[in-house]
Amino acid sequence: MNNILKNAVLDNLKDIQDPSQKNNIVDLGFVKNIEIKKDNLFVTLEVPSHRGPSMEPIRKLAEESLKKVQNVASAHVLLTSHENKEKDVDIQQYSTRSYPKYCLDPLRSNKPWSTEGLSASQIKDQCNSKLAYDRGHLIPSNHLDHSETQIKESNFMINILPQMDKMNRGAWLETEMIIECLRDKEVLTVYGGAVYPTKNKDNKLSARDDWFIKTHGVKNPHYFWRIIVADKNGLYKDDNGVIAFWIPNTKDATAKRTSEYVISITELENKLTYYGGLDEKFTSFTTAEKNHVSSYWAPLNGCDRG
Repeated sequence: MNNILKNAVLDNLKDIQDPSQKNNIVDLGFVKNIEIKKDNLFVTLEVPSHRGPSMEPIRKLAEESLKKVQNVASAHVLLTSHENKEKDVDIQQYSTRSYPKYCLDPLRSNKPWSTEGLSASQIKDQCNSKLAYDRGHLIPSNHLDHSETQIKESNFMINILPQMDKMNRGAWLETEMIIECLRDKEVLTVYGGAVYPTKNKDNKLSARDDWFIKTHGVKNPHYFWRIIVADKNGLYKDDNGVIAFWIPNTKDATAKRTSEYVISITELENKLTYYGGLDEKFTSFTTAEKNHVSSYWAPLNGCDRG
């Protein structure tokens, strides 16, 4: 399933409230699995065992609501339950809940403020301008379609970090589509990571560092990087079969700007050092390969993006 459809499903389910806890079923951690087979959507809700029978009306509401999602022919919601162990519940909520939006207008105490705990209608009433973050995958589940187990494991929090929605659905998704299309033609190796500067920080991004510590226990990355290595003698032999990206975690990182984020591997190494990250050296490339700035590889036409 592509990230756009998955986010559309999660956004839809955020309108389904659990009256007993005064919060939506996504932020409560009840949504455990989302799968799409052709045009048919399958979602699993997992609730504490003592809540099982009382959640049937909510299950039906969710199922009816999901039928309105674009490009979905049918929706099926399965209700399961588990033992209500406090520690397990916390871990499960961390693994599925969305990042809270932050309101930019109006400010509170001269700062952006978290909309955590507010319904969609309350956010609309109280906030004129906001920033939204997606659960960004470092390795997308689409690239693991050879294994159902690995697809599910790609949704563990070790593979997920906060990514600005326009960046996640824009430039970052574009690099995923480059890989998704090219891997049907050539064997690929992909490197990537997130950057948390310890020096030379951008003040605006640094102010957002701790936005998700309380809700998810993670820092907010400033940048993401990715290297795609293809066949040296393949479609992109003029670029030695290598392209590197450095993408800011900002709303400006749209799909149309992806070509602006292409850099050389040497520049990538320098940036990692400049921002105080790991002193990463990519030793599998020659000096000429590392110094070369690739042309932009757009996603190939006619590929299966599913």
